[in-house]
Amino acid sequence: MKWAALLSAALLPIAGQAAAPAAPAVVYCPRVASAPKIDGRLDDPQWASAPTVYLCGIRKEAPVTPARARVLWTDEALLVGFDSDDLDVLSGSKGRDSSVWLEGDCFELFLAPPEGQPQRLEIQLNPGGALLDFGWSKDATEPQARSWNWDGALWKTHVRGAPDDDRKDAGWSAELSLPWAGLRRPAPRPGETWRVLFAAVNRMRLTPERTLDEQTAWPFLTHGSFSNVATYGSMVFVDPPPDGPVEGVARVLMGHVRDNPSYWPSYRGHADYRSLQEGEGAGELTWETQPAPTGKDPVKFVFTGKIKDGATGVPDAAVFELAVNGRPVLRFAALWDGSEIVSPEGVRLSRRLCPPAPGPVEDIEHVFTLTLPRDRVEPGRAVRLSLRHAGPERATFILMLWTDAALWNRHYPEGVHP
Repeated sequence: MKWAALLSAALLPIAGQAAAPAAPAVVYCPRVASAPKIDGRLDDPQWASAPTVYLCGIRKEAPVTPARARVLWTDEALLVGFDSDDLDVLSGSKGRDSSVWLEGDCFELFLAPPEGQPQRLEIQLNPGGALLDFGWSKDATEPQARSWNWDGALWKTHVRGAPDDDRKDAGWSAELSLPWAGLRRPAPRPGETWRVLFAAVNRMRLTPERTLDEQTAWPFLTHGSFSNVATYGSMVFVDPPPDGPVEGVARVLMGHVRDNPSYWPSYRGHADYRSLQEGEGAGELTWETQPAPTGKDPVKFVFTGKIKDGATGVPDAAVFELAVNGRPVLRFAALWDGSEIVSPEGVRLSRRLCPPAPGPVEDIEHVFTLTLPRDRVEPGRAVRLSLRHAGPERATFILMLWTDAALWNRHYPEGVHP
């Protein structure tokens, strides 16, 4: 398409509800009535409702091999799912408590409960099914931490392909069930917060004798050390999601996708492009928020985007229509001056430039704040938003979605939030 060469903005994961300027990285861990089957496949319906976090490269956002993590909980256990788009899966070592991180690919989970012993927990799992668990307490040596086992833990991996050979794989996934009884503690209370870090190591074979290791993690890290709890994100146990910021977009359903610097068009992290373009006719951009919070107040969602149309500028008559759960709610002009639009049903849409700048608005990032009356959302369910052209004149809308508050704050610092 003629506008494809003009697209230059990365699709960055978004905050679902307006966050404070210094908001930490948060993942909400919802309770489910029953646990998924632990078979490594992440195809049970429970996982479909789990928030997804996207692992970023260390010191760089876009990874070569994207990986994702999901979390759920029951009264009996913490449930963790990992998935990687690895094209060359290396199974690594075998057996319980083997040195998983030294060879092969692996997923890693780091947890710091608010109280109790051990103070910090570390789980490593590779495609071959080996698991290593550490229980770190104050002044513990590595052998002492390594001797600790999470009693009752269940885990399983699934490789989409054939590991350890030259045939192309499609990736691998893993499921963990970590019982609260293994920590000698009851299940968390709704609203309780633990510190958490998700990580992955992908070993890429350059030659039969040489591999290159890529580390990815959530939240975004500027260094490769995973022992500092202060750099971890927050995991909030919810039932259902509470009031307050609901971070991220769990699933982008539709939209044009360009190649991106991570080489993975399916990666919805720091490097995708999604745009509503002139040549797409009646096409639309559709995405889903994280589950809506409970409460009585109106619910706010934030998304960002660019509006542009090449050398001729944005047409004065270009108009977009915004729909909520498939129902149109309001229209706005591409050259809208930024004042708030209010529909007869009380849906509000405001926009500000980021950074604020005088002059034409084309090719400048905008921060949109959508406010929905409480009766337009269902607590605990995602809200489906869509955008389409509503007139004969067209302009390109480049949607940018954020899932990590640390990345949001990095690109939209204090003073620029809506």
